[in-house]
Amino acid sequence: MSKKFEIHGHRGTRHMLPENTLKAYSYALDLGIDAIEVDIALTKDLVPVLHHDRAIKNTSSAHAGQLIRNLTLQEIKKVNVGTESHPESLPTLSEFIELVLSHPTWKRSQTDSFPFRMNLEIKTHPFVNDETFEPEVFVKRIREVLFSHEVPHERILFQSFDPRMLFALSDAGDLSEKSFLVDAWSDDLVDVAKELSCQALSPEHSLLSAERCQSILEAGLKLYTWTSNTPEEWKNLPSWGVNGIITDDPQALLNWRKLL
Repeated sequence: MSKKFEIHGHRGTRHMLPENTLKAYSYALDLGIDAIEVDIALTKDLVPVLHHDRAIKNTSSAHAGQLIRNLTLQEIKKVNVGTESHPESLPTLSEFIELVLSHPTWKRSQTDSFPFRMNLEIKTHPFVNDETFEPEVFVKRIREVLFSHEVPHERILFQSFDPRMLFALSDAGDLSEKSFLVDAWSDDLVDVAKELSCQALSPEHSLLSAERCQSILEAGLKLYTWTSNTPEEWKNLPSWGVNGIITDDPQALLNWRKLL
């Protein structure tokens, strides 16, 4: 049975392993899913690292609660994002890319599956912009890392809640697919996404209905949804035409997709 939608592992495989860790990414790659979603922050010395929050949320770290933008990579690397028994340092974007590029999933045939992609969410916010660097700085550094590893733009999906970031990507001439993340619905979202030069919209899954999905797809946008974790949440999404589902449990979603 042909695949109906992409499966994106949310921060790796949160259901199984500590989020945004190389071990979680490696596990997700071994599963053979279609994309891994990661969150990108920027250190004081302008190194893109992968962490969901703008501040360190590991309460056992000496840097707990400190903004990532105020910490150097050397300081960041002292933070354990694994477990007490299996410590793991906070990964850089470059380390993630190296892991992906060396894995067979990256090279798999495009005739029997979606080409594997990196789903990169950039963690800036327009209402707390003093907690991160300016979008233009983010874009410059992230694109430098991607270029240094020769990652094709068609294998990248950028996502952001921050319109400034999406504008900055477009202004930089980035050709990667871009999606506007939203956690509340308004009837003008399709128009907003197009004004932001996005090719896709990424609403939270509970916001979706058949009618809303139809309006997004008929406007020529792709549709990704997050974070959907159970068969009850998945059941309507394929028939509504979603292009991708971001999930904490990619193994369960893989098994469910095989039954379609």
